[in-house]
Amino acid sequence: MDEIAKTKREQNIAKWQSPFGSETLEQFTDYNGTLNNLQPLRRSVNISNFIIQTNYFHFFLFDKINQFIVHDHPVYEVSLTINGEIVYEIDKYTIPTKPGDLVIFPPQKKHSWHLKSENCMTASLMSFMHYDSHAFAYSNKGLIKAIVDRRYKISNFCTYAVNIEKIAHLLQEKSAFFEDEILLLVNMNYLNLFKIIFPDWQRQIIPDISDHFNCPHEKLVELTKLYIYDNLTRQIKLSELEKYLSISKDHLNKIFKSKEGMSIGQYILKERLRNTARKLLILNDGIEGIALRNGFNSFSYFIKAFKKQYGVTPGEYRSHNKI
Repeated sequence: MDEIAKTKREQNIAKWQSPFGSETLEQFTDYNGTLNNLQPLRRSVNISNFIIQTNYFHFFLFDKINQFIVHDHPVYEVSLTINGEIVYEIDKYTIPTKPGDLVIFPPQKKHSWHLKSENCMTASLMSFMHYDSHAFAYSNKGLIKAIVDRRYKISNFCTYAVNIEKIAHLLQEKSAFFEDEILLLVNMNYLNLFKIIFPDWQRQIIPDISDHFNCPHEKLVELTKLYIYDNLTRQIKLSELEKYLSISKDHLNKIFKSKEGMSIGQYILKERLRNTARKLLILNDGIEGIALRNGFNSFSYFIKAFKKQYGVTPGEYRSHNKI
């Protein structure tokens, strides 16, 4: 398929106009809370022999504090820019994105991002994808190759963006059967994604594949971290993670501690302190207000925990490090 035909196929409707500019952080928090509790979303599905399991789906409001941090994930990251301009760095590529642009990062692929504008937001999926076939073009290596060949980006992916817009509307209205509609739209977006990545795909007859995947410990730990990151500014109970991941909280805590060297509660405190420490350096707000807005219910406990972690009080940390 030549470049003109490919571009015409990808941009088969007018350029998508984002409706998300006026969204508030509270609305996105509510959306993510609903998605976190949508258990059927994490069931694996078979789309023309591609086995897909959505591990995480959330709307993400970017914070400048986390710019330029190189990281990776054990699963595919599929992120649609829905507001602002975000620049990703991966391999030798610099990937600028605007509303309607989609990036796909394969597992274990280190990348970073920085912001070119204010109020940058994405709708992001963390997904397990697998194709059990000996045909290289559609194999797991072939999927990664197809993504790299596209330089990790699909520009102005209108059909995908429109479905995300519909999902946001369903999360806001919560009308009858909205959960079922969301599942259909998410699966339709996977299908739209594969149609772009493999425009000449032909279905193969292969043995039926089990619809069940045992979740490896590394993935459980990663999903736990993602959930914590998404809910860091409020109190997080282990019972929430138990429900979210369908695993007993004691067993999950044991797995987490074996991989991270600390309990889930200790990790939450460490990340909450790290997040608060960063905000002390970029905000001029009062220390108590920053602490309370970042998940600490007791200011005296925050002072004690902060000093134990950093060896100085929050006020001393701010005065010594603020630019």
